[in-house]
Amino acid sequence: MSKRSRRHQWDKSQIPSLPDHSEAKHLILSGYIQKYLRIVCQSRKIQTYNLTLVDGFAGGGIYQNSKVGSPLVMIDSVCKAVYEINKDRKDHVVINPHYYFVDNDELNHNSLTHALAEKHSQLKHVNTIHGDFNTQLPNIIEHIKKRNPRGGGGAIFFLDQDGYSDVSIESLNLIRENLPKAEIIININVSWLIDFIDDSDRFKNTIINMGLANHLDLNEIIKLKKDIKENRYIIEAKLSVALKRAARFPYFRPFFIEPEDNHRGYWLLHLAPHYRAHNAMSEVIWENGNFMRHYGGDGARIFELAYKGGIDDMPNIFGNTFNEDTKKEHMNGLARDLPEIIWEADSIEVSKLVESTCNHSAASLEMYKESLLDISDQGEIIILGKSGGKKTSRTILSSDVIIPKRQFTFDLK
Repeated sequence: MSKRSRRHQWDKSQIPSLPDHSEAKHLILSGYIQKYLRIVCQSRKIQTYNLTLVDGFAGGGIYQNSKVGSPLVMIDSVCKAVYEINKDRKDHVVINPHYYFVDNDELNHNSLTHALAEKHSQLKHVNTIHGDFNTQLPNIIEHIKKRNPRGGGGAIFFLDQDGYSDVSIESLNLIRENLPKAEIIININVSWLIDFIDDSDRFKNTIINMGLANHLDLNEIIKLKKDIKENRYIIEAKLSVALKRAARFPYFRPFFIEPEDNHRGYWLLHLAPHYRAHNAMSEVIWENGNFMRHYGGDGARIFELAYKGGIDDMPNIFGNTFNEDTKKEHMNGLARDLPEIIWEADSIEVSKLVESTCNHSAASLEMYKESLLDISDQGEIIILGKSGGKKTSRTILSSDVIIPKRQFTFDLK
């Protein structure tokens, strides 16, 4: 039985309340699904789109005060996106969603099935599955491959586990290998995981069981916990990078959900095959940033805080929300970091610059572009347009090329 089924069981006599952190996760999930669909359907050439949404820990579907769980959030988000996409289009896009809602607890499964029948009985292709996600995954993957044989494009997995080990690294690898265009949003309970960090076999076995042992320096992790008060930095700067490497996804966005009056930490990690998906999640985070935190640096160095072992060398670590003030800090950081990267590249397209650095930055594409304009205004770079000449407009395209403005000063004394 999963940790979720031990904590929350849905039955007619007792419907659980929806925690604040779950509401926050649902807001991110809804915002991302809607933004995702608007992006993939923005071309007038798109007439139909096959979407697959998988909820690996679906729960019972309903909560107190008429609030709904993630399966119904997914369905409602698709409906909202379809309306927004087609309201101003003469040639409507037909979105064909398939849903897979998995839960290992029979009471949860029965409650969800009832809730779906009551609220969305007219929907087709809604699959409620009673079973363990890791066990059911191969069958779900085969269904997606048959429907979308070209890499499983249009598939998003939402894996909202309660702990840190309900989803195996083997399952993440299985998705990546069989559905290279699919995306994953996975939740990990930070508070539980941090408690395990110590010099013991228990911690080492935990890291081994998570599939991260080959991607972490355990001695460094243990020392960081002793020396740094804010242990969430360890999760973001070390464990998230290790999980990304172990899962073998090219792009990832880690962040923490910490609603007000809730001292528990939840680490949400978005794994994506393309930087455009990475950017879409970054935009959603900045749009809903009041209950989220980032622990670490700014600019293009969010994981590269100096650590030399002495107490005076400890980085200043605190949880920043994603607001206008921290947006300015990150853009100033980009203005600091990008010139050196551009100088070393000698010549680089905007898209390539973002692709090569976005995993190390919390900035969105628009923030990159604003920072590049500032750097250009300062005379450090030149932005070239399609024709190869210096751009005069303030609109930066992903295909624009950036070169350093090489200036030489000679001392004639």
